[in-house]
Amino acid sequence: MENASKALIIAGGILIGIIIASIFVYEISFAVQTGQSHERELARTKIVKFNSQFTVYLGKKMTPQDAATLINFVDEWNRQNPDDKVYVNYTGAFEGESLRYFIDNNAENKAEKFLLKYTKFTDNAEPKCYFECKIDEYYTDDRDERGRVKEITIHVNEN
Repeated sequence: MENASKALIIAGGILIGIIIASIFVYEISFAVQTGQSHERELARTKIVKFNSQFTVYLGKKMTPQDAATLINFVDEWNRQNPDDKVYVNYTGAFEGESLRYFIDNNAENKAEKFLLKYTKFTDNAEPKCYFECKIDEYYTDDRDERGRVKEITIHVNEN
């Protein structure tokens, strides 16, 4: 009888140990999941902040100054992130004047040169042209969630 009671005490101790270990493992996995969730949310916030540089212009007429600001932002991003670029297409009224060549080949004072070239005014002080931005493509992750902007089109219209 004495051996049976000792066996029961030992079995109870083992069972309590297993329960405590299970709770410990659960708490660790919960902490890891919370950390991963926080990291995902932080990454998502960074993507939204990055994309807002473009979405602010969607559906609006951009001035040459707005276009220059956007072009400089993309240019700086691409310089700092050569393996993770934003691609830009240029279309519209100034295609014949090679807007693409201008953007790609004038690295120094790009915004200033852009503004001098494209800020032309009509007789009533309205800009002769305006710009539109369209997001063509987003990067996606392994769960097919929309990510950071990958490709945009800047379209030039004459007033």
